[in-house]
Amino acid sequence: MIDFRRGPPIWFLVTAATLLWGGEYLLRGLWEPDEARYAYVAREMQENAHWFVPHLHGEPYPDKPPLPFWLTNLAALAFGGSINGVSARLPTFLGALLVLWSTARLLEQWCGPPAAWRVVGVLFTCYLFWHEGGWGRIDMLLLGLEMMALYLLLSYNRSQHWTEALAAYLFIGLAILAKGPIALVVPLGIYAAITWAEDNGVLLKRWHWLWGIPVALTFPAVWLFIAWREGAPSEYFEAMFGAKSFGRVIRDHHAQPFYYYLKTFPLDFLPWTLFLPSAVSALGKGILRRRLLAWFLFVVVLFSLFVGKRNVYLLAAFPAAAMIIAAGWDLIPTLPRRWATIPSSIAIGLLVVVGLTLTGAIFVPEVPIDAWRLFLPALIAVAGAAAAAWTYRREGMGDRYLYTYIGTFFILWITVSTLVLPALNPIKAPIELTAEARQQMAIDQPLYLYREQLALIPFYAERPGRYLREPEEVAKIIDSASSSDHIVIVFTKEDWEGLSSDFAHRVHARPFRLGSKRLVWVNVLPPTR
Repeated sequence: MIDFRRGPPIWFLVTAATLLWGGEYLLRGLWEPDEARYAYVAREMQENAHWFVPHLHGEPYPDKPPLPFWLTNLAALAFGGSINGVSARLPTFLGALLVLWSTARLLEQWCGPPAAWRVVGVLFTCYLFWHEGGWGRIDMLLLGLEMMALYLLLSYNRSQHWTEALAAYLFIGLAILAKGPIALVVPLGIYAAITWAEDNGVLLKRWHWLWGIPVALTFPAVWLFIAWREGAPSEYFEAMFGAKSFGRVIRDHHAQPFYYYLKTFPLDFLPWTLFLPSAVSALGKGILRRRLLAWFLFVVVLFSLFVGKRNVYLLAAFPAAAMIIAAGWDLIPTLPRRWATIPSSIAIGLLVVVGLTLTGAIFVPEVPIDAWRLFLPALIAVAGAAAAAWTYRREGMGDRYLYTYIGTFFILWITVSTLVLPALNPIKAPIELTAEARQQMAIDQPLYLYREQLALIPFYAERPGRYLREPEEVAKIIDSASSSDHIVIVFTKEDWEGLSSDFAHRVHARPFRLGSKRLVWVNVLPPTR
């Protein structure tokens, strides 16, 4: 039995998360760019025992610290050492559980159990949280570790138990091992912003800053020392502490204008963006609104200052936004009627639009998905809109309406994860070509990639990948081919067009697509006598 007098228990969170993402983990392949690359780095770590210096295509990989790859290999033990769609995503699953648990516990302390249940439903169903929870990337794991650190630091403010502060800094240390130095800034910055917003600035003068930060830095310090002893080249450390960690603050290939998140957040937080203004207004000027707005604004401002921007960088603001919705929901009916009717009407209309869009996609010949896979989520969206409209007319904007809306999106996301996304596997991975490579190439035969990471290809081919950076390297590989070799080189279409005149007579080239990328699969022909 579920005791609704308390916040959501961990078994409930595990069950709900398994329902939401389990089908996707089992059925959807690992896709480019990040999922396949991280899984491939974890596999290369396992096969070559590069436990402290992650490698990609046989070269040191300074982009990310090793914790996610360690966790992937740990998860793989449950599958006989296999790194697959489940084991590669279990670190993400762990991170999502930590986010949901810590967010619910915080809001239960601030606002009571009903709000804690609501916030879990809101987080589960907002677009970006659902999306990232299904992907084998690092951002959800990072957020989970940061949220645990924040929860423990705020608990320490109340209890003054030094063990909670110690645990918080240990989580920060793990977060640094997951994504780098930014994991020190985010939880401590949010903690300081909330404490200041509570008018408890005196609590920021405690001694835990002096010993806690060195404790957190111990984790990466030990790892870097071992990596140095293992022979990591100086370029590895220069890249990690340069472009890969701090370079994106001033220069990055993800460069965006300062207002970038004003465009992305409203879409990424859907459908709950529609209710956010009403919930902010309903919370009034009390301490809870000050806490949550300070948290939200700190994250937005911090990452807006970075030149490099991606929508996932803002994930740390999502628990605060979800808390605003959950805490303010009961109070929205106390506002003038339009604060409830306008967002509720738009929200119901959004479900209708989703249903009609999916139905319309059935009749578009270019959509590579069977009609029945689109019809079911379309039906769920329209039926959910009808149920939400009926509930709103009978009871207004209460909990029954809220959970009708949450339930509709929860089921909709499950359907999309298990039916729609897996149907794209043949488009997102060169299944036939990699199967051919497994049949014809020796187990230790490298698969060459010209000027592109494309880790998905050697990952699916189950062969080691190797970079080729210059035409001279391509010529050397082709010239070294013997009659017993089965050499494969993958080019982008543009790169191959520039080189084909030199090598076309020595190879068999087949164009293929990997998502939006146009590539060429080149088999080197054996030399003629």
